[in-house]
Amino acid sequence: MRPGCSNPPPRGDQNTYGLCNELQERSYGRQVSPYIKVSGTSTDTPKNRKFWRENLPRLKYHNPSVPMIVNRHSRNNKKPTLSIYLRKPDASTPAPATRSQPSSSRNNMSKATPPDADEKIITVDMTEKHSSHILEYVLAETRAVPIKPTKEEIRELQELDAMARQAEVDRARMRSLREEKKREEDMLKRARAAGGVAEEEDS
Repeated sequence: MRPGCSNPPPRGDQNTYGLCNELQERSYGRQVSPYIKVSGTSTDTPKNRKFWRENLPRLKYHNPSVPMIVNRHSRNNKKPTLSIYLRKPDASTPAPATRSQPSSSRNNMSKATPPDADEKIITVDMTEKHSSHILEYVLAETRAVPIKPTKEEIRELQELDAMARQAEVDRARMRSLREEKKREEDMLKRARAAGGVAEEEDS
């Protein structure tokens, strides 16, 4: 297992990404404030959907100590933005051990805050940008590097995929059995109803 990283999240693809220790070691040659904050609309788009649903959760999974806050709102006329907070390369004071970290919000309660005195902020307009381009920008600005999975992790991913495929087969089989049972019950009800009509006519 790599320092600062975890095993791949369930159902992750084989090209996982992590900031891990590379973020602290590579950004501007000194310690940074690894603080990522995302502000976006309440509905994603086909272009950036993968970033919201896969890339960002995967980044957080592999980097649990890096704050990543999502602020969702219903103002679709407001541009979705990605804000990256980094420690300034010329900052003379030591980085604080902790920084204020608001919780994510679904009702526009976690807006992007101004950077601290020792920070700089990089803002990305995510409008009409594809998820892969957004991810590439994040990796470039933080000077993080993609982390390739080990053979053991690939094996685990393959096992998870096989389990997921088998689960889908099992669900389809159960649906078929339920539908067949329902058809039999409906046929029995119709037969009983027809039998009752016949008895009334005979009487």
